[in-house]
Amino acid sequence: MNKEELKRQVLHQSGEALGQFLATSMVAIAYHDEHGLNDYGSGTCVYYRDQYLIMTAAHVIEDLPKENLTLVYAKGCSNAAVPILASYFRKDSVSRLDVGFLMLDPDVAHRLGKNFLTVDSFETAPLNLATDLVALNGFPGGWFHHEGRKHCQFTSLTFVTLCDEIDQWHRPINLDVQIEVGYPDVVQEAATHQHVEMPNVEGMSGGGMWVLNINPRRLWSPEYSKLVGIITLWNESKEYVRGNRVGHWLKFVDEILDNP
Repeated sequence: MNKEELKRQVLHQSGEALGQFLATSMVAIAYHDEHGLNDYGSGTCVYYRDQYLIMTAAHVIEDLPKENLTLVYAKGCSNAAVPILASYFRKDSVSRLDVGFLMLDPDVAHRLGKNFLTVDSFETAPLNLATDLVALNGFPGGWFHHEGRKHCQFTSLTFVTLCDEIDQWHRPINLDVQIEVGYPDVVQEAATHQHVEMPNVEGMSGGGMWVLNINPRRLWSPEYSKLVGIITLWNESKEYVRGNRVGHWLKFVDEILDNP
């Protein structure tokens, strides 16, 4: 069975379960001011070194006061403000590093009702990217209008894709920092085999990149998936998504927590 056939089989049998599993640790990071909601990105809930954190990309929270950030943790719209304890980010165009995180008060974190991942859910040096499948999860850009006002539509997406061999990744790329996977304009729906136009990836920045760790000799479950990266860049014309490897996020968090 080749990868495309395996992809269809996994999506047909377990696609909904995978999406539900990944959504338990996912939130939208919304930026607002006195005029309402301006923009948003995605984040993953992480419990690391006794801290409740929201993993994301730097450009999602870059230079935004924490007072103007909130989290949306349920489908649809939310008027409930989630206070952010602290916000940190690092962005470097030379190394292509684009990592950040929000820190939450424990009581606030518990109120979200989310699954906060531990390092057991991470894979910092994945060896099987090109022989496995990768899931992207986040909140793709979606807006709707109601009575002349623009609102944000918070609907999560989990998309399973292929990761080419490293020597086939588009250049320029920093192999030590980045991961690249395909994101075509049109895909085949697993159950119906109908062609479906993919949504705009904007808004998924900061979301997770998960390797599924499928082994043909065992019954697969979403719990085998491991977080390997953070979505940072989308190239629509060349149909790929890039992310920073999760190990660099961990190094950045360690640096901040070691030097409060």
